[in-house]
Amino acid sequence: MEVLVSGSRTLGNWFLGNFFKSITKFIELFNFFDEIEKPFVVHCKSGADRASLVAAFYLIHVHGYSVKETRPQFSIKYLHLKYTRTGLLDSLMDTYEREGEAKEIKLRDWIVNHYDSDFLTKEFFSGEK
Repeated sequence: MEVLVSGSRTLGNWFLGNFFKSITKFIELFNFFDEIEKPFVVHCKSGADRASLVAAFYLIHVHGYSVKETRPQFSIKYLHLKYTRTGLLDSLMDTYEREGEAKEIKLRDWIVNHYDSDFLTKEFFSGEK
């Protein structure tokens, strides 16, 4: 992702290159959501995948959407292909839905206390769930 913009404030190259960020980077994103003026712009080089994840996280964190309600963000409409490397994002959302949302754990709290990018990556590439 190249930039998140709200008024004169930007988050910059927050998501460049790597789908799974550190917990600190996700907290930075949630803080940005909490503090920015609306409306704002999410811009990604291709307009897919990372922008879809940020849009889904925003909808869940700010508006209380369920993972199921954000699934359309991850669709062929936005050129998202679940069975490629970008399927890592689906895996992240599936894991949060199963291990966080189902237990009524808010997304931010789940990221802080349960998120494990190394495990999610290994799980995705091994094909295990």
